[in-house]
Amino acid sequence: MIFVHQPKEGGALTRRALETGEKPQDDAIWIDLVTPTRAEDALVEKHLGVEIPTREEQADIEPSEVLYAENGAAYMTARLVVAVDTDLPRLSAVSFILTRRALVTLRYDEPRSFAMFLQRAGRPEGCAPTPEAALAGLVESILDRAADVLQSVGDRIDALSRSAFDPKGARNAARQSAILAGLGVDFGVHLLTFYGRLRGEGVSVDDALRRTASELAPAMLAAALTTIAGFLALIAARFRGLSQLGPIAALGIALSLIAFALLFPSLIVLFNRIRPVDGILRTLSWLRPLSLGRRAAQVVVSVGLVISIGLGLLAGGAFGEGVSLETTTDSLQPTDVRHGIPMREAFGGTTKTNVVLLAESPEALQAALADLRTRDDDGVPLSEALFLTPDTFFPTGLDARMAAIERIADVTGRMIRSSENPSSGLRRVHELAAGTTPLVLDDMPEWLRELLVERDGSFGRIAVVFLRMRGSDSDEMAKLTDAMNAWRRAHPDVAFGSSHALLGEVLPTLRHDSPRMMGLAILGVLLTLGLLARPLRRGLVVLIALAAAFACTAGLMVLFDLRVNMFNLLVLPVGFGIAIDGAIYVAWHLRGDGPAARSTFRAVLFSTLTTLTAFGALVVAHHPGLESIGWLAILAMTCGTTINLVWLPALMTVLGADAPDEPKSEPHAAHGA
Repeated sequence: MIFVHQPKEGGALTRRALETGEKPQDDAIWIDLVTPTRAEDALVEKHLGVEIPTREEQADIEPSEVLYAENGAAYMTARLVVAVDTDLPRLSAVSFILTRRALVTLRYDEPRSFAMFLQRAGRPEGCAPTPEAALAGLVESILDRAADVLQSVGDRIDALSRSAFDPKGARNAARQSAILAGLGVDFGVHLLTFYGRLRGEGVSVDDALRRTASELAPAMLAAALTTIAGFLALIAARFRGLSQLGPIAALGIALSLIAFALLFPSLIVLFNRIRPVDGILRTLSWLRPLSLGRRAAQVVVSVGLVISIGLGLLAGGAFGEGVSLETTTDSLQPTDVRHGIPMREAFGGTTKTNVVLLAESPEALQAALADLRTRDDDGVPLSEALFLTPDTFFPTGLDARMAAIERIADVTGRMIRSSENPSSGLRRVHELAAGTTPLVLDDMPEWLRELLVERDGSFGRIAVVFLRMRGSDSDEMAKLTDAMNAWRRAHPDVAFGSSHALLGEVLPTLRHDSPRMMGLAILGVLLTLGLLARPLRRGLVVLIALAAAFACTAGLMVLFDLRVNMFNLLVLPVGFGIAIDGAIYVAWHLRGDGPAARSTFRAVLFSTLTTLTAFGALVVAHHPGLESIGWLAILAMTCGTTINLVWLPALMTVLGADAPDEPKSEPHAAHGA
């Protein structure tokens, strides 16, 4: 296409597109060739008597030919950066041909610097009526744009550098490592406690290592496999955060077990003068399991059963609302953080939820928008929605409107020139009409271009709908999710997306998947205990203790009004692993009140305290979500530890599960005593 720029009164340029076959006017000082055809090139060549390079010649120009003169005309080719604000910026060649009559520009793209100069040149005194002034103005705009691009690139590099060295990613990895370490360190605590007890009894290093491995291995293996089975059940979750956590945590537990099994003997041999752990704790004589007779054990078991059943019924909703999932994130926001924006009036604020539409074509987008404006979906107030569309800024018929404005400018200009004393109103109308230039995409603010322009730079296929719905309410977002699914079925060539609606997908999914994950976890534990627990009553008491721990934890959550949310959800699998680990060690090794029982009691207690201390410290956090992690961890681990160290030994006494398989080290203990 050929655009000509002619000087007009007041020192401005007027831009006009030539019709097919129309010759440029003699007074045009700038001829802009935008993706011209060969016929249009020939038309300009004939008008000015110069040669216009083809696109291939422009692209293959040698460095020595970037600036040269031919037939009285000066030729210059520059490579300008275009589409800087997209993910695919590129270089585009632009040729400048300066003749005595006019400046010719040849380009096959839309550099923003041209739009910047056109906007300035269309104003009064924006450009002197000479080809040289037009070239100087273009070069100045190109330099200004280059400076803006360099500054933008510098800002992006600074942001990238900050993100590369931002400790946030490291903190996330540290949290995951801390969780795995909290579960994996149990192996080390039990190994060191068991070994330290044997060394305190006078057993040699080699014999202590051998007996530690042979006597503690079954319990460690059962504890590891049951915890791994519990974590692997998370794979069944459709929520990616949990489904990915499952195999990672399971692998971490397995590697921790292997690492302790391989490294512990080597470290003991290397530091064979290590002080026995049991010796360190001898001054704490009160740290020992309760020595209960059968009648006292029956009382403890009965009271524990009543409490567990009562709290379990409370958790199940028998006396009102039971354990529930937090349906909004409002209560998880820090109370001392404010953005200062009136929430109810904010454009796209915290009470507005946006839905992005991406269509395969502008026509498909317009059809979808027309349908949305007339739909009545349950719970989705489309009648109150704000539609931000390409037509909002570039309405249909813009070219016809601009042509009408140009005619007004032409008519008022002739009236002013023919009148000896034109009125100030007429002059004002002429100035407004003459200074009006069409809005182009590059004139839009950067935030708006990022919102409505595709990655490839295309425009007209994206729209945003702002809905008066709370993005922090999962029930409302679930309704939006259902509505979006219906929109997708009605308009398959349009993609609908909303980051807010993810909450409406995640929480209902968690509600639906929770019974399945719990069932798989229990099945995995049953299979593991069925294979490893000998006699089987060991596995039975472990399952009973695990059920009691979960019932007590869930019931106390209801009593203390502590709900499950997206933050403290992580505590549940960790608490599951710690509770079942402790129950297995107690069922395998805690019998009576001898040295073996005392060391097992202390190992279970202190291995739990290591994890409880880390999680419990979060109760002082200002963020309600992190604080809820701390309180739920304290609740779950306290219940699990109390059940394992008080109620489970009493249950073993009642069932007679504490009698057989006395540890082989007891004779040594008696001798050492």
